[in-house]
Amino acid sequence: MLTDRTHLRINVLAEVTARWTDGRLPPGRINESALAEELGISRTPLREALLVMEQRGMLDASLGRGFSVRPLCREEAEDLYPLLAVLEPMALRLGFAAARADAPALRDLLERMATSTDTSELQRLSMQWSQRLLGGCANRPLKRMLADLYRHAARYEFATLAHGFPVGDAIVQHQAIVDAIASGDVELAASRLGATWQRCLDALLAWLPTANNIPPQPRRFKR
Repeated sequence: MLTDRTHLRINVLAEVTARWTDGRLPPGRINESALAEELGISRTPLREALLVMEQRGMLDASLGRGFSVRPLCREEAEDLYPLLAVLEPMALRLGFAAARADAPALRDLLERMATSTDTSELQRLSMQWSQRLLGGCANRPLKRMLADLYRHAARYEFATLAHGFPVGDAIVQHQAIVDAIASGDVELAASRLGATWQRCLDALLAWLPTANNIPPQPRRFKR
């Protein structure tokens, strides 16, 4: 029974996180009753998942009003992406030997990304690429910080893909990172890696509103 309960909690958290990431959980207050009914579960495991997400900074919570999803905005993106542009190259430097040994696997993932037309699949492959790229980094606090940043950036990555982000150009840029890694040039690889996050931010800022210009959101869960 304990195992079943643990699996349920993990599965509910994964499902609600996926909906938060891809926009199926829209900005505004979350109607817990409606969402629990749609997921076919009671409100208890749902609330546990929402509490975890609130602790991770993914949701807002207020006494008597429950949980709510923040809209995407320029200000948050401008906080997230410069951090990734600094911390990912740092992690790459610390685990460069492993990344160089993994260069063929990194190229294979890029080839799979180039042929994928599904947004969710692209994002999954992109995360696998980052995890493989930085897998040799043994600095646990740094990896925890990156994991947290990835969670928050995922929503923006998903949205920018929906807004026509040039995936082909991004793959070419990532191939250049792998070329630098394969040649043993750690600083060139780190520089190119940091630059990819700036390009992602530039693409986001082309359409993201500021927090002050976001219209009020309806306070009900949309099926």
